[in-house]
Amino acid sequence: MSDVIDSAPYRMRRPFRLRMSLSTAILLGMALGIATGVFLGELAAPLGVVGTIFIKLLQMTILPYIVVSLIGGIG
Repeated sequence: MSDVIDSAPYRMRRPFRLRMSLSTAILLGMALGIATGVFLGELAAPLGVVGTIFIKLLQMTILPYIVVSLIGGIG
């Protein structure tokens, strides 16, 4: 009966890249995007297609959510 159970939650150590806060990751991504646009210029233009596809996919998922929220709020 002398077994001691540690009640403290076990915290796994995350890799360094995951220890970054969300706001830091967003600011880092913005800085990298601006630097890519400034330094590479027209060489980075094909990446615009990927960005456009990403924005369109976001619009496809968020617009129905907003409509359903409005209908649910009214009804």
